[in-house]
Amino acid sequence: MPMLQKNRQEIICAENRTFFVNLDSEKAIQMIHNIFSNFLKYAGSGTILSVKVSRKDGWAYITFADNGK
Repeated sequence: MPMLQKNRQEIICAENRTFFVNLDSEKAIQMIHNIFSNFLKYAGSGTILSVKVSRKDGWAYITFADNGK
């Protein structure tokens, strides 16, 4: 939170859905950490990271998009 405030950045979730998926929790945590860390470091000041969770054909998808560099 302090880095988000310092950089005037925001993370929003486009949809508030819950999915139960079978995955390696340690790898998933590392992946999300890397995405958030890269956003904080490289997207630039005043940017927004949008997170969207969706489901199609039995698969769950997490999409990350930002309006930064």
